[in-house]
Amino acid sequence: MGPAQIGDQVWPGQTLLRIFDPSLMLVETSVSEPDGAVLVPGVKARIRLDAYPEALFDCEFESSSPVASSALDTPIKTFAARFRIQQLDPRLLPDLSASVEIEVPNKPATAQVASFPSSNGRSAQ
Repeated sequence: MGPAQIGDQVWPGQTLLRIFDPSLMLVETSVSEPDGAVLVPGVKARIRLDAYPEALFDCEFESSSPVASSALDTPIKTFAARFRIQQLDPRLLPDLSASVEIEVPNKPATAQVASFPSSNGRSAQ
């Protein structure tokens, strides 16, 4: 169902508008099982938006799922992880795709981002 249009009936609980707080931007991503071992509080990472590849944003690990999961047709397991962006920038908007580079002592691990979430940590779809 798309956004309400002029003349549409609206129902209790139906979303009419979403407002996000740019100071509380989060990124939700999938991290491969081996890289999940480095996900501890305080781990730093960098975010690169696909729409603005030249811009890098600092972020910090916030939380992850306690159990890895995988699709039915693959043995590769991943953890859902959440990172909080540390900077304010007008280019940071909900639903942008991005990549996350996790800072590890010897080498950076890369995770692909499923979506760029709103301030409540849920994907604003």
